Amino acid sequence: MTIQTIIKNTIKRLREQNEMMTPRNYERAFCFEAKKHGVVIEDCSRVDKFIQKLAPKYQKELYRRNIKTLDELFTFLTTVLNRLDKEESAAVIKSFALLLRRVVQAATLHKDNALQDLAKESLEKIDTHMSFKELESLRGKWNAFVMSYDDSYMQKLQKYLPVDSLQHRDFVAKVQQLFIDQPDAQASFEKLAEVFVAAMVPSIASQGNDEIAKVSGALMKNPQALETNAMLEDIKSAVKVRIAADKAQIGSQVQKLNEIIETLSSKLVDLRQSSHENSHTLKGIKGQLQDVEFDPKNFENLQEKLLFIVNSLESETNSFHHDIKSKEEEVHNLKNRVHLLEKALRLEKQRSNTDQLTKLPNRRGIDSRLEDLDAEFKRYNKNFTVVLFDIDKFKSINDNYGHDAGDVILSNLGKILQKHKRQTDLVGRMGGEEFIALLPFTDTKEALNFAQKIRQSVQEAKFMYKGTRMAVTISGGVAQRKDFDDVASMIKHSDRLLYKAKDNGRNNIQS
Repeated sequence: MTIQTIIKNTIKRLREQNEMMTPRNYERAFCFEAKKHGVVIEDCSRVDKFIQKLAPKYQKELYRRNIKTLDELFTFLTTVLNRLDKEESAAVIKSFALLLRRVVQAATLHKDNALQDLAKESLEKIDTHMSFKELESLRGKWNAFVMSYDDSYMQKLQKYLPVDSLQHRDFVAKVQQLFIDQPDAQASFEKLAEVFVAAMVPSIASQGNDEIAKVSGALMKNPQALETNAMLEDIKSAVKVRIAADKAQIGSQVQKLNEIIETLSSKLVDLRQSSHENSHTLKGIKGQLQDVEFDPKNFENLQEKLLFIVNSLESETNSFHHDIKSKEEEVHNLKNRVHLLEKALRLEKQRSNTDQLTKLPNRRGIDSRLEDLDAEFKRYNKNFTVVLFDIDKFKSINDNYGHDAGDVILSNLGKILQKHKRQTDLVGRMGGEEFIALLPFTDTKEALNFAQKIRQSVQEAKFMYKGTRMAVTISGGVAQRKDFDDVASMIKHSDRLLYKAKDNGRNNIQS
């Protein structure tokens, strides 16, 4: 165990306990980690050496108070010395009581409800004549509050802007600047509203839809409604209606074309063969009729009628034969059109499942593959692992270099993921700067090795934009399917690990 490792563990311990990086806190945590790993640090044992030199009653009192630092030892000794002068001690105690009251009064102004309640209770009980038992009881409540205090709820906002839970005024100022004081916020909402409306309009179906028209009208009238969950749910519903309408229209057209082609194909084979044979047959019949010598008195009218019928049949047959050839050309053209339509449908389906910037599968393509992998897991117990990646400080890159530079990074990260994945793996873009890897037949350890390779490759890659190299790193979270009841829980846990990696300094992978 090296000093560097102890220092690293000390910093990690303070972060996990949500303690400020003060010299006193650092010294306490450092000595704890050194003792934990059996490393003897002379500075950490100074307090014990001093205590051993005191009288036994003071040693016992110091150990009971759990004195760990020199500051605490000197404070205790100062208190003992001050007690030697009763008048001065009384004055000091009174002064401490007044100071304590003022500090507790300040605590009542804090916006945390639990802190307010405890401060008010303490303010009612604090008195210079409090017994030791009462004082210890009150101190125990404050100790319990400090040990149980948790402000991790603030981290839910980390994805939107950096959160410093100890600087509430600065945080509120950042929120106001980002979400309230934006001069072009309304213009941005209007542009977004136009994009959403365009996404809801059916691109193939000929008829409109009342639900889509209603949502589009409300959105264009009040773009600010994009901030509400209700409008977002309406948009999702309208997009589903649009997709269903387009699918229904395409299905109807394809079905009609298939019916026409099947009917014509079967009829053409029969009729062409039949018309060819009938043409030769009719010519033979006509020749035979012309050679027959009928008795004019009895059969002249009949012969003329028969010849007229044969001529008519021959003419009709030739015309029909000509029409058949013409129909063959039309059917051929129809087949070509159907082939082009099927090709366009395939391209459209591929395009709908592909992120246009990175050429990787988008959220729709990822969800489809996730369903297949989950079905195989449930039926055959085939384990798989997901890795969520997120580009570190991507907003700062966009702010400093522009969104075009951000697009360059996203595109190149997609290429790195494609380069390292196996043939059975799927890598895709979840949205924004977040990517995912789906790794079949892979456990957590193997997936962690894969994620570390990706992280190392990104760190070493040369991301260039207009002659400037941009330093880029990523963080990630790894989770395997067999550890969870369902896919949603696995993805949620991977996301939590991703943000843990962010909290631990970024450019690392958590599993």
